[in-house]
Amino acid sequence: MRGTHAIAGRTAALVCLSLVLTSCTDPGKGDPGDVLAQDTTGATSTPSTTAAPDADAASEVDGEAKTATEVDERPAAEPPPPPGPEPAWTLEGTILSTPVEHEGDLLLHVDPPGAQTMTLVSLDAATGEENWRRDAGITGLFSAGPPTLRDGLVYTFEDTGQDDQAEAVALEAGSGEEVARSTQVLRAYAQPRPCGQNEVCLSYRLPGAESVSLGHLRRDGAVLEVLDGSPYDPDAGAEESDDAQGPAEEDSVGIQVSEDWDFETGEIRIEAREAEEVVWSSSVDDHELRTDPSHTAVLGATMTMSEVYLHDVFYGEDTYGARPNVFALEEHVLLALDLGDGSPLWRATGVSLCTPGGVEVSTVITCSGDGEVINDGYAGPTTVDADDVLLSGRDVATGEVTWTQAISDEDWTALLGELPLSPDPAQTLVVVDGERVMVDVLSGDLTPAAQARLSDGFVCEWSVPWEAPDNPEDGSRRMTDRFQFPCDSTGQQVAVPTEKALSFVAQEAGGMRLVTGPDALVAFAD
Repeated sequence: MRGTHAIAGRTAALVCLSLVLTSCTDPGKGDPGDVLAQDTTGATSTPSTTAAPDADAASEVDGEAKTATEVDERPAAEPPPPPGPEPAWTLEGTILSTPVEHEGDLLLHVDPPGAQTMTLVSLDAATGEENWRRDAGITGLFSAGPPTLRDGLVYTFEDTGQDDQAEAVALEAGSGEEVARSTQVLRAYAQPRPCGQNEVCLSYRLPGAESVSLGHLRRDGAVLEVLDGSPYDPDAGAEESDDAQGPAEEDSVGIQVSEDWDFETGEIRIEAREAEEVVWSSSVDDHELRTDPSHTAVLGATMTMSEVYLHDVFYGEDTYGARPNVFALEEHVLLALDLGDGSPLWRATGVSLCTPGGVEVSTVITCSGDGEVINDGYAGPTTVDADDVLLSGRDVATGEVTWTQAISDEDWTALLGELPLSPDPAQTLVVVDGERVMVDVLSGDLTPAAQARLSDGFVCEWSVPWEAPDNPEDGSRRMTDRFQFPCDSTGQQVAVPTEKALSFVAQEAGGMRLVTGPDALVAFAD
């Protein structure tokens, strides 16, 4: 049976450091870090405004580089693709969070049409039919998130209607009936979250308080007490209750690389571990990656591909968002180490990663130029002000430049945002002359994004603003949960194109495979 439902009002039925410093490892099957293709069928789509991923640049490393070809605008005659997987049901509308499962039901946050608020709904996972709904307070929330389940209870907020204050409430997950409520009003900044052995933690500001508090809830009959501080538990947050909060993470395999910062000495080490055992370790100062030993990692990314670890981190003074960080490209180093033993393979100055890497290809795309990278605080944008900017392909094992394409610093800035990802590791989306184009990673050949031959489509992985009153704390727009969903090259949510695409991103819950995006929640039979 196939059903399409819409988010309706109360009485109607309701049938994803400015650039965060991360370590991306070679993705495997179904790993979103690789290349993701996703699904959403029957969804009414709306465009998402975004830009593009991490940055790369080309500098002087031995080897002749060829100039990338001009964009081939000739339309290719292609047979129509086969139909994608058939959904069991689709919930269309403004989706605010990924769902969590409770005894065959799905709990999630949505924004009913015209409401500009948040509603907690429960759906039958098999059919998409609504079980119950309840208004949830948006108070001072900066972004939506999934509901929190603890021992059969779901925790949320309810606005008081005065000064953006709210009360915490606990509801029976099966029926939506209220079980307990806080007597303390507060302005909450994030969804309640599981913590400790069996507690629920909050971040909030009490009326008249000058600072934000971190606390937790304790239930005493029908009363939820708001207690300051987090409950002590050496395994806090690691042990979940019997309620599922989403798909379980797979055990990591192979060598995992991360930065280890000694807060007392200021030393930063790059450490590789396998099964908790240190395989190799080296200091960033031994590699001359920072000009001042007091500097910390402020911006950048790391990743591994083809048995090579790439370290692309900008070090500077942590200004805590008080003022922008300005990084001179002439002082920045992209470092490549052997993943197995940590030995240096190559380094390039003035060069930074520009797109995600693919495990199946041996070329990494970088950007380079003469100028600066500017990071405007934690929540601000990252921009590039540079001349002679090049987009380049490099042999990941040697650093040799294999092709180049002239771009602008505005194009490079776009690549520092978020772009749809390609499931094909041999192709990736870039920006040239302000236009999104596909580049062949190995050859540098360019194709208009609209003509890209991607059988599994694009994948978008981000939050989007939703139509709600601006946050009272700082006037910022409120954001949805971070989603991973099928999209076109412009970021618009689309139907899942293939079964393979579905396998990359689907969340399994309630006996269904779920794909969640800002415009639709789509369920497929498992």
